[in-house]
Parts: sequence; structure tokens; C-alpha cells
Amino acid sequence: MTVRQLLNHTGGVPEYEDLDFLLSVLADPTRQYSPAQLLARIDGQPLLFEPGTAAQYANTNFLLLGLIVERVTGNRLEAELTRRILKPLRLSDTSFEVDRSFPAPRVHGYTALLPPTALADVTRVNPSWAWASGNLVSSGSDVTTFLQALMTGEVVRQPQLDQMRVVDAVAADETGPSFALGLEKQPFSCDNYGKNGSMPGYGITAQSTSDGTRQALWAMNSVDWLLQPETFGPLFLELRAALGEVLCGSSPN
Repeated sequence: MTVRQLLNHTGGVPEYEDLDFLLSVLADPTRQYSPAQLLARIDGQPLLFEPGTAAQYANTNFLLLGLIVERVTGNRLEAELTRRILKPLRLSDTSFEVDRSFPAPRVHGYTALLPPTALADVTRVNPSWAWASGNLVSSGSDVTTFLQALMTGEVVRQPQLDQMRVVDAVAADETGPSFALGLEKQPFSCDNYGKNGSMPGYGITAQSTSDGTRQALWAMNSVDWLLQPETFGPLFLELRAALGEVLCGSSPN
């Protein structure tokens, strides 16, 4: 398995998250998790497929990538993100939270996962359970600033940016997001790259045109995709279509 396959989700790594795990996180909101504890959840599990033969999104990939960053640099992931990205781009609203010190002002997040009959405020749930897969706290302005900087060559040099935009054949999807290297390409009418992500209480999709001239973002503060996939699925497609219209001037193909 290669680093490239971790970045485009073609390595076959199983997902460490499932509904039971998320429920346990919400039931014990102050618990601190280490990356090793999270990866222990997939100990002994076989690969989903032979690396490079298929694509399956898994947040476990980002845990492994974060640990690779720490092993290669000898520094904590938070320090490398700050030194290489947050400070140079002046992303003052962005931080890598590994405890409950969620900075204010903040958008509160809500979920019906706990309890199942009413909305619960999950803003202060310890985010360490997500670590490199979703531990960044940011603002819409910082996210779009980052995407513009990335697409215009301010974050990585052009050869690396060109590689980031490559979508391997097994990671391509004509109707949904195709996996590039750490990026997703949506089926919009214009060439675009970005990322969507979610966790209990929060969901976001941010995309940029490939030349960095336009960015579009939507965010929501209640995401129960595991509990109500029949409701959230159609809503997500509608929101994605609207995002494509804003970014490109037309709906997804």
C-alpha cells in the first residue's frame, strides 16, 4: 500500500468509524482518544480489497496520513499544519483542536443520535475521536481562502499540485465525488476540486474552480446521515446541485 493510495482511498483500509462507535463518543463526550486507540478498532481486520484495485472512502486513511506526517517530520501534526499552512496563509480562525477547547464564537452543532427522540447540542463533544480525519475548527472565510491559495500554487509547488489533481481510473465516479489526492472532484460543469466532510452536528462541502478564481461553500449544523439516510441523501444531492450552480453557473451533470 502506498501513500498515494491512502490519499485517494484506493488502499482498501477498513473504516474505524461506525454507528456504535459514534454513539459511544456521544455517550461519553469528554473522553480523550489517541490515534493509536482509534486505529486499534481495526486491528486484525482484513483489507477491503487489494490496494489499487478499487476505491472506498475511509477516514482511517487520514489517521494513517497524520501519523506519517509526524513520523517523517518528527513533529506533531498540529505543529506542521500551523507552520506550513495556517501561519503563512494567515488563517487566524483555524485551529487543530484535540480537546474540548472549542474556540468562540462558534456555530452550535445538533444531532438526534443521542437521545434518538430529541435534538442534542454536541458542540462541546471532545473532537479527538476524529483527529486527522476532522479535527480542524475553521470558518467559511478561512476554508475558501485556503482553497484559493491551494489552487493558485501558494500551498504546494505546481508539480505537486498537478499530482494532487490526478484522479485514478478506479477512483473516478461520474455521478458523485471522484477521489484525487486529498481532494474530491465533483460532477459539476466546470473543472473543480475541494472536499466535503461531516461529523455529528456538522457538515460542510467546499469547492474551488481549478484555476482558483471562484470558491463556493455550504455548511449545516445538524447531520444525522447514519440515522436518517433516506432524508439526508436527497437533501445532500440538492445542496450539491445548488453548490454547482453557484460555483459554475449550472447544475451538476
